[in-house]
Amino acid sequence: MSQDLTLIGIAASPGISFGRAFVFESEAMVVTKRRIAEGRVAAEVKRYLKAVERTNRDLNAAEADVLKMLGRQHARLIEAHRLILQDPILTKDVPKLIETEGINAEFALSETLSRVNVAFEALTDEFFRERRHDLFDVGRRVLRHLHGNRRKSARQEQIGDSTIVIARNLLPTDTIHLKERKILGFATELGSRLSHVAILAQSLEIPAVVGVPDMLKHVASGDEIIVDGNEGTVHVRPSVATTKHYRQKESRLKKEQEDLLAVTQGPAVTADGFTLAISANLDALEELSLVKKWGARGIGLFRTELVLMQWEKPILFDVARQTEVYRRAIEEVAPETAVIRLLDIGADKLLELGSEAGLPVRIVSGDAESKSEILPMGLRGIRLALRYPKILKSQLRAILTASTSGYPRILLPMVSAIEEVREVRWLLEEIKEELKKEGIAFREDIPLGIMVEVPSVAIKVEAFLAEVDFISVGTNDLVQYVLACDRASAELAYLYQEFHPSILQLLSNVTKAAHATKRWVGICGELAGNPLALPLLLGMGFDGISVNPHLVPKIKKQLKTLKLSDCRQVVDEALKLSSYEEVVELLKRQIPMPAPST
Repeated sequence: MSQDLTLIGIAASPGISFGRAFVFESEAMVVTKRRIAEGRVAAEVKRYLKAVERTNRDLNAAEADVLKMLGRQHARLIEAHRLILQDPILTKDVPKLIETEGINAEFALSETLSRVNVAFEALTDEFFRERRHDLFDVGRRVLRHLHGNRRKSARQEQIGDSTIVIARNLLPTDTIHLKERKILGFATELGSRLSHVAILAQSLEIPAVVGVPDMLKHVASGDEIIVDGNEGTVHVRPSVATTKHYRQKESRLKKEQEDLLAVTQGPAVTADGFTLAISANLDALEELSLVKKWGARGIGLFRTELVLMQWEKPILFDVARQTEVYRRAIEEVAPETAVIRLLDIGADKLLELGSEAGLPVRIVSGDAESKSEILPMGLRGIRLALRYPKILKSQLRAILTASTSGYPRILLPMVSAIEEVREVRWLLEEIKEELKKEGIAFREDIPLGIMVEVPSVAIKVEAFLAEVDFISVGTNDLVQYVLACDRASAELAYLYQEFHPSILQLLSNVTKAAHATKRWVGICGELAGNPLALPLLLGMGFDGISVNPHLVPKIKKQLKTLKLSDCRQVVDEALKLSSYEEVVELLKRQIPMPAPST
């Protein structure tokens, strides 16, 4: 085979890795067609549905792994797989094929997936075309159970540490487990920048190249490989000169990374001396170590729902265990503050708890069958907590009990009416009286704040500011509610505009009202981590932002290039514009962007 071969692909995840190739042969979904005796068809359907049920349990376990390794954002991938598992393609089409054709479940499943794949291949939209891999990932899981799980991850077990995986394709769950094998990098023939594999590789910090045509024809296990995830190249059996070139490049990139890390523990200050409080968004206790590592000032948003529900038996009503969770978080960041957001779940999660919760769950009627209320603007957040005060009281009591460990703040999600805030305050005072009678110490001065994510709050924020100690703007929901555009809708993705003039006007009004009443105002949505948005947030007067911990050093670096006076001027000009495109053009034209670190 030829030496020093350079293959061109798509840069999926930055970094350069050097190592020996391991050619990963993914599990093929090749099955044998068998006829099922008429009297055994019902049993075959039952066997298939049992495999689907077991797959659902697998996904629960996978979700726990993803949460531990990557956090909530990527756990949504597993949620997407769960929805696929509930899709009529798998729950109805496959059983119907078994019944009408009298064939075995394995073949009915593969036949159905093949038909769907043909439909996906015909799509011109890259994003949707890539989603077929998720469907096949779920289908492969079901197939494993139909096979009695005998073939589970056989090839993965053979992957040695410190290797570079070469594959035709990697499914998202493959990628997650590759991290456990301590691989140095990977390259695939299929995939795009928008594939889940690429996104996961970035989060796992694994150098990766995808979309390398015919790569498997040129690579064998054991070959020396260099993967450059910055430029999207794979170098097979590299020469001494090629290896030297990429070693030098690796050293250069490492120096740039060290320069970035050097600002991690420094202050978050603009060029003209304004200090911005940058704190961290957290989903799991495992992420606590990242707060100080990346130089964040405390926790700006601790999403408690995942922590409280990750155990086999959720601890919603276990005050003692909840107290330990909050105590760990509060102690870890003291003397900085830890903003603890109360449970933000929907009624669908309560249904999952079933009899364990011991709670009545409201069911609304559907057209054909009953279903839980899982509407995005339905029974969730503080609405659900007040509907089931047993949950709310347990959480508030646990936070109060843990409060002497540091400086917690309590944040209410999905508030839309002032009465909701007052009800929580009454309950808080009731719990304080109980603790006093029981001789349990707690902090009396825990600030109570609300998320500003519903238009009714943003428009009349002055009324809410009179009832709370601080506010934090959740732009993810605020944008979709104001623009009447579900952010999960691919059809309306073009309308989900964080820089829409109406959004900017609301944000500006909110910060002015907060400062007029001497209340602290922060922002914790995805907008806070957008480099293009930082000058706007500074100019509007936000006191702090809360972001993914990994973003903190980059934001600190960008702050050094900005002056508060310039940012205020940019805000003045942006508020005069009438379209999203005009705002973005203004920002790109007037804002100095940080140099890339890699």
